[in-house]
Amino acid sequence: MKSYEVKIKQIMEILLYYPHYLTLDFIAQSIGLSKRSVQNYLSDVDRWIIKNGLINTKIIRKQGQGITIYANAVDKLKIDRLLSGKSLSIYSDDNRRRLDMIKKIIILNENISIRSLAEQFYVSRSTAVSDLEWVKEWLSSYKLHLIVHRQAECGISGKRSGIAVQGSEVSYRNAIAGYFDSYMAVEAGETIALNRLHEKSLQNLKKIYDEDTVEKVKRIIETTEKKFGFFLTDDYYTSLLTHIIISISRFINGNTVPPEFIPPEGEEFPVFAIETAEYIAGRLEEVFHIIVSDMEKTYICIHLVGFNALSAEQSATAEIPDKIKFLALELIKAVDSHMGTRFISDELLFFELCMHLKSIVFRLQKDVYYKKAVQFQLSDSNINIYKAVFKASNLYQEICEVKPDEEELLNITCYLLLSLHRNLRKPKVLLICNKSIIERMEFMNLIVESLPSIEIADCCTVYQLKFLTISEFDFIISTEAVEKLEKPIVDLSMVNKTEHIEFIQGFISQFTNKL
Repeated sequence: MKSYEVKIKQIMEILLYYPHYLTLDFIAQSIGLSKRSVQNYLSDVDRWIIKNGLINTKIIRKQGQGITIYANAVDKLKIDRLLSGKSLSIYSDDNRRRLDMIKKIIILNENISIRSLAEQFYVSRSTAVSDLEWVKEWLSSYKLHLIVHRQAECGISGKRSGIAVQGSEVSYRNAIAGYFDSYMAVEAGETIALNRLHEKSLQNLKKIYDEDTVEKVKRIIETTEKKFGFFLTDDYYTSLLTHIIISISRFINGNTVPPEFIPPEGEEFPVFAIETAEYIAGRLEEVFHIIVSDMEKTYICIHLVGFNALSAEQSATAEIPDKIKFLALELIKAVDSHMGTRFISDELLFFELCMHLKSIVFRLQKDVYYKKAVQFQLSDSNINIYKAVFKASNLYQEICEVKPDEEELLNITCYLLLSLHRNLRKPKVLLICNKSIIERMEFMNLIVESLPSIEIADCCTVYQLKFLTISEFDFIISTEAVEKLEKPIVDLSMVNKTEHIEFIQGFISQFTNKL
């Protein structure tokens, strides 16, 4: 990778890792450059975004605040693959070729060598070796190791000639599921439609596995959901479907899982998960005339528990381990201590966090693959909550011995934001203004944008006051001099227009303290 590409990659990684405004000083210190150099490279980043067709990605610069990045879910997937590869162009033929190599190595399980890869893809041996380095990096993100055996080793008993992959069964299945996401990222020139099973995922599954098998497994999962009263969200449904199809394909092709990759015995699962896995196994045996091993039932249990596939009724009574309760409690207390908030009084928040953490800690412990949710762009006013969560993130390691990623910290932030929304009643405000309707709407929008803690319930002229019931509002903002009304008034009639927002803010601060 060229030196300027390395700097682009470093800047993009920093902007994506921190979902808030960063100063040039911070970025410069993080990658060992001067502020001037960072400014120059940011222009390269802008051009790189345009060049790669990332139409829903934008570098945002705000004077006095710094720099941040916005990207929607599809673009973030493209960017992830770009930054993890050796090439910074997702639309080159290189990535399609490399993904086809991955398919041959981990899905079709073909016995291949570097020479055969070069011949199949019409590239030189050196290009094939370079591509395998890229594939090696890709596989390592799923904790799989690419092994290239030398020719002298090929005759050793039990040694697969050419290229092989080493890693746990869970890692192997995670990589196959991840392959479909990578292929979608390469192919996606437009927004991917989200349905029960992503259409692109379905197409890619059917390119590799028998279409009839895919449809039959879909029906089994959906029948199971109805029988046991739960519903897997789209991403989890796709992952479980992929997992089961991998299992069936292995059985039909006569491939077995090495003993060292079988899950440990004595794993404790909820009765619900065990009964559901038994039912799925029974249906698979009936439909495909196979015998589903206890190992495969265990893997199904891991997916169900990892996805927290419990009905609402079962969720309410589900046993939460003391360690998870302690983690939820300590996270809330840490945020309250940092921000001076009272999240600890929200019982529903505590229950939601317990259920979420039970699932996420399990997945982190088992390395169960799940596609990341759509990224939520935090507003400037919510960044402090994220910072407080980030500061408390060491609690995951201390209490549950797992390490959360940025996605998980964002999840916790969103639960806290939901709690704020749930418990915060915005004061209802009447705006009085004698300007034209366009000017009134512009001023109302300015207030809504600048002061999200209040709700502008209505806007009228002085003359129209007689048609309204003033008691319905908490207070009034008026740009006109009005007679005393039964509610507090923010009188802007004698205030400079440039100071309107600041003046209202001062009133709101006093008003809130009196509540």
